[in-house]
Amino acid sequence: MDQNSIKVYQTVKDTADRISSKEDLSFIEELEWEPNAINVYSDVEYQKIIGFGGAFTESAADTYYKLDFEKRKEIMNAYFDKENGHGYTFCRTHMNSCDFSLGNYTCDDVPGDVTLSSFNIERDKKQLIPMIQTALKYGDIKMFFSPWSPPAWMKTTGKMNVGGKLLPEYRQVWADFYSKFVLFYKQEGINFWGLTVQNEPMNAPPWDSCLYTADEETDFIKYYLAPTFKKDDLDDLKIIIWDHNKEKLYERVKDAFSDKKLSKMIWGAGFHWYSGDHFEAMEAVHHNWPDKYLVYT
Repeated sequence: MDQNSIKVYQTVKDTADRISSKEDLSFIEELEWEPNAINVYSDVEYQKIIGFGGAFTESAADTYYKLDFEKRKEIMNAYFDKENGHGYTFCRTHMNSCDFSLGNYTCDDVPGDVTLSSFNIERDKKQLIPMIQTALKYGDIKMFFSPWSPPAWMKTTGKMNVGGKLLPEYRQVWADFYSKFVLFYKQEGINFWGLTVQNEPMNAPPWDSCLYTADEETDFIKYYLAPTFKKDDLDDLKIIIWDHNKEKLYERVKDAFSDKKLSKMIWGAGFHWYSGDHFEAMEAVHHNWPDKYLVYT
């Protein structure tokens, strides 16, 4: 393909086009008026693209290991090979169980274990961690993690599912839990780049979940999570807040990003796409805090 031609792929709703290859186009000299022109402003920049990827979950790992070796290799090549596949470089996994697990579980199910002496990742070692380790053989992947729920014994409801909140007396224990998770995974050769504080903190579905107000989330970061990471020499981890739908993005992050001391502890905001476009919320966040990253988590 010569330097002046453009390779075109098209995906259109309600058609057969799904990343379908179309006829190449070519750059032409600027005309006086062109209704179908595509303007490229090379001097206007937004944030760097960090990478593209997907999620490692227990259910994905369980399905993966039901396949024969050749099929597993084909899948890994399709996702992670940089020449012949997607070349994924940015991936998430879950701390404790999530809605794509085989059932509820945590790394410490012993009620009242405030020292986390029973903390372990034995369940993850069965299939989830080996799957991640295989992917890492293809090259560097920025790995981040998210909790869907603390252990039931740390919550107001005594249940991992259907919402509930973290009991205030367990905030430090829960912060220690994050550090242990990072350090235990490191022993398996998996180094985390970052984390979100809570998956969907305004959602109380039938599966693993935990509710936080904006103040509860930021207080947890300021007084427990960030100091714990600093104490454990993990303060290079990127802390991402919100991790929920775009329509509430601006309202949710504005106080945190406006607080100079707190803002230094937070790398950026994560968002989901379950409720409309709401690009104006993303634009407002970027306009007001251009140093903060926005990530589709």
